[in-house]
Amino acid sequence: MNIKNNCTYTVRVKVIVDWGTDSPCWTLAPGQGKYWFKETVTGSYSHLATC
Repeated sequence: MNIKNNCTYTVRVKVIVDWGTDSPCWTLAPGQGKYWFKETVTGSYSHLATC
């Protein structure tokens, strides 16, 4: 999953996973991106949340 901060300010976000472990919190500057891959038997992407 590719995550990118399209805001004009720095944000802290994490990936929320249903029936699995959420990602850690990341700080992303404007324009900065992050690739996150979760290999799991259970769990599915739910949403992106601020933290």
